[in-house]
Amino acid sequence: MQLPLILLYGGGVESAALLEHLLAEGKPVWPVYEHWGLHWDDCTLMHARRSCQFHQSENLYPLMEVHDSQRDALAKHWAVTGSNVPQSGDPPLAMEIPARNLLLLAIAATRFPRLPELHFVIGTTADNKFDDGTRAFFDTCEQVMSIDCRRPVTIMTPLINMRKHDVIRSCDTATLSLSFSCVNSQENQHCGLCYKCGRRKKAFQEAGVEDPTIYMH
Repeated sequence: MQLPLILLYGGGVESAALLEHLLAEGKPVWPVYEHWGLHWDDCTLMHARRSCQFHQSENLYPLMEVHDSQRDALAKHWAVTGSNVPQSGDPPLAMEIPARNLLLLAIAATRFPRLPELHFVIGTTADNKFDDGTRAFFDTCEQVMSIDCRRPVTIMTPLINMRKHDVIRSCDTATLSLSFSCVNSQENQHCGLCYKCGRRKKAFQEAGVEDPTIYMH
């Protein structure tokens, strides 16, 4: 039996593209959304459910929803308070959430105790400016997690040499329209003003692809 690929599913363009591509290749995919109690989690999870429903197939496991609050650890962070949310044009480091990828991987690993090996897929791209988005970081995570989990752990980064606009060009329009990237959603839609919305708009322009996103501003 082919082991599932555990897709860390954030609902954005990158993870939505991975879901589409992996299923098209006939790979079994188990998407995982980690709800940390952050400012955008309820809205993003709603969109993630819709996206997975759209791509429903025999190779797609039901979306695993992991509720593991980080509100205490990030008590005064903008991601919890919703105040001073980074806006379009702010420097990338304004978006930093401490230990984000490390925790996403570690928490997800605990949810699959019966799998003899863990094969993670994460949608980091060449646009990623953080130290925890590099191949060197994920190589180290593989080594440490393999020891800690007492079984082989691999972390695949298929998009790591692509830019966001490249990912957009590789996707079906329906997949793109169901993706969700905003960190300051309004009425369950993209705000149009936050850092992520700014990146999203720019990437569609650079891709030369019509943006199907509904922005409130």
